[in-house]
Amino acid sequence: MPIGKPKWDNKLHIKELNNLFGFIDAYVVCPEDIQDNPFLPYKGKDSTLIFGTGAFRGVYFSEELKYAKSIGYEVFLIRGYLGEGLFNSYITELYDKRLNAKKEGNDGLSYVYKILMNSLYGRFGINPRCSITEILTKDQYNEKLKKKGFTCRRP
Repeated sequence: MPIGKPKWDNKLHIKELNNLFGFIDAYVVCPEDIQDNPFLPYKGKDSTLIFGTGAFRGVYFSEELKYAKSIGYEVFLIRGYLGEGLFNSYITELYDKRLNAKKEGNDGLSYVYKILMNSLYGRFGINPRCSITEILTKDQYNEKLKKKGFTCRRP
């Protein structure tokens, strides 16, 4: 999650991807040998979203590009908005603790650290209009259904 005022940089081609954090306009080449599961999408001529192989250009989050590079994509940086990460130290600390727990064979603790990291990300994906959870009786539930703006997700 980038924070602060982003800085525009139109000379990313001279920088190292691993040192960047932000949204980057990049030219990428997806190798043919991962054609069953290409990772990065791009917009087709009719604006459809395509997950394909070959060469294309798009704007991606730096972390997506880092992962793509690790699985064989060639990534050529062009320009982008760079910033700082809001939760970098928190995630780094949890990730290190998770690795240590795995090394010690403590799968339960490793899973707890994983859930903490994933839950942080998930919190930002919650629709604020639907963030109230109530346990209701059947009658209370039926009354709520009559109110405008009430939404319900049934188990």
